[in-house]
Amino acid sequence: MKINWLFGFIVLFMFSISNAQESTIDLIKTEKLIVDAFLGFDKFENKYYIKHNTLFKISPSNEETAFQDLLLGDISRVDFLNPNKIIVFYQMANVVIILDNRLTEIDRQNFNTLSPFKNVSHAGSSKDQSLWIYNIDLNQLELFDYRYDKTIAQSLPINNEILNLKNNFNFCFLQTSDGILIYNIYGSLLKKIPKRDIMGFDVFKNKLVIHSQEGLEIYNQNFDLEELVKVNFEDYESLFYKDENLYLYNGEKIFFYSITNKN
Repeated sequence: MKINWLFGFIVLFMFSISNAQESTIDLIKTEKLIVDAFLGFDKFENKYYIKHNTLFKISPSNEETAFQDLLLGDISRVDFLNPNKIIVFYQMANVVIILDNRLTEIDRQNFNTLSPFKNVSHAGSSKDQSLWIYNIDLNQLELFDYRYDKTIAQSLPINNEILNLKNNFNFCFLQTSDGILIYNIYGSLLKKIPKRDIMGFDVFKNKLVIHSQEGLEIYNQNFDLEELVKVNFEDYESLFYKDENLYLYNGEKIFFYSITNKN
C-alpha cells in the first residue's frame, strides 16, 4: 500500500511538472549592499534591511529611518506586509514589537506575561490586530489577537520541526524538512507540498515561490504548480519575491531578476 501511494505521488508530481508553464528569468541589475540581512521591498518600494541588529528602512528617495531595541536581543524576523504596522519579532526575548511607517513603536506583545505562557519560535502579521505565531510548547500554529491577548484559531499539533514561516493576511506557510504546509486563518491545513531540497521560498499575495533542485517553482492561488523556471543561482543568503520579480542577496549585492512566462 505504501509503495502504491509513493508511486501515485511520483506520477502526480511528474504530471504537474509536465503541465507547468515554462518561464524565463533575466537578470535586470545588481545593487551593492553590505548588511547583516536584506529583507526586501514593501508595496511602496521602501527597502528594508538589518545591520548591527538595527532595522533600517530606505525610501525610494533615499530617506532613512531606523529602529533598534538592543535589550531584546537579536532581531529574528521582520514582517512589513502592512507597511503601517510592521512586525519585529525577537525570539530570544519572546516579544513582538509593532511599528508604524516611521519605525516608531506603537504596540508590543510580550508572550512571557500571558497566562498560559506562550513560547513562540516564529511570528508574522495577519488580518486586523492579529498575528500568526508558532507555539513550540504545543507544536501548534496559532492566530493570536494581540488586542485582547486571545488565541482566535489554532492548528492541530505538527509533528515536525518548523524551519521557516512565511505569511500573508489569509494564509500561513510553514517550512519543514519534508516540504511546505499551508494553513488558513481557521487553523485548517489546506495543502502539503512535499519537497526535501528547499533552498529558499517566499510568498507574494497568494502566490508561492519555491527554489529547489527542480528549479524555481511558482504556485498559483490554488497552490498548484503553475510555472517552472530553470535556474542556476550561485549561493545566496536570502530570497525575496514580489510582482513577478525575484531578488537574491549574497551578502554583498542584491540581484534583481524579472520572471517572464514564455507562453
